[in-house]
Amino acid sequence: MGLFYLQVLWYHYGNGYLMADMQRGTCNMLKHQNKSNLGKLSGLAVPSDVTGHLGPLRRTSGFTRPRVRSSGFTIIEVLIVLAIAGLIMVVVFLAVPALQRTGRNNALNHSARNTLAAVHTYTTNNGGTLPGVNGVTLSGGVVTVGLAGSNQEYAKVDSGVTAASLNGTVITTATAIGTIQVITGTTAVCNATATGLSGTGSARGIVVLYIAEGGGGTNLLKCIGG
Repeated sequence: MGLFYLQVLWYHYGNGYLMADMQRGTCNMLKHQNKSNLGKLSGLAVPSDVTGHLGPLRRTSGFTRPRVRSSGFTIIEVLIVLAIAGLIMVVVFLAVPALQRTGRNNALNHSARNTLAAVHTYTTNNGGTLPGVNGVTLSGGVVTVGLAGSNQEYAKVDSGVTAASLNGTVITTATAIGTIQVITGTTAVCNATATGLSGTGSARGIVVLYIAEGGGGTNLLKCIGG
């Protein structure tokens, strides 16, 4: 039992004396070092009784490796940008011509309706008489309804209108785009046939045919009125 107590005492006190001697030795070593080296100890855990002999230490910040920022784009980013740009170009290439074509056709439709209104007004102002042969002409962007000496009517049309006529040979899809034709009589009834007319109308019927622009370079025959 006595030997056991001696071991316990040595463990508690003997180690303490040994640690104290080590600390004093460390203190003496640090005293004789160059001041320039003291800064290196700022990151060490120095015992409190040692720092009392050393005095205040100058702390220096640790070395931080600079971050290198890469510049430019990666191959993946470039490919993504090119793919998006290509998609936008395809959409624009397909959409813009269609929008332009729709705008031209709307202008033609408006011109045909103005012409139809002028013919109706002419008929009303002339006691129900329909315009006769050569009674519809185009000049300077204006359609004239009626012959000289009658109560003529006028309709302003779009610059896309290339010709205007009354009756005669019915226009077809082979006719030039922008052509307007006024049809009067029993055949002046719009339908879904290739001619756009039907023979079941009134003798005083009035319709207007015009050639519009279709997709893929095709022509469309349109009919408005009765």
